[in-house]
Amino acid sequence: MLVTTDKDLAYQQNLSGSKLGVVVLGGARWRPVEARVTQVVTAVSSAKAGTCTFVDVSAS
Repeated sequence: MLVTTDKDLAYQQNLSGSKLGVVVLGGARWRPVEARVTQVVTAVSSAKAGTCTFVDVSAS
């Protein structure tokens, strides 16, 4: 499992067949992430190897 804020990772890496699941947070500041922690936890819990899941945690 990799949690990152690198939005380009899914386009730069071929994850199919990988043993790694990736969750990309759409923002790098803690407050917006903290406000959406339930969404982040859900994405991490349901992430599958070889996939990339995006979670929009940008400030609103």
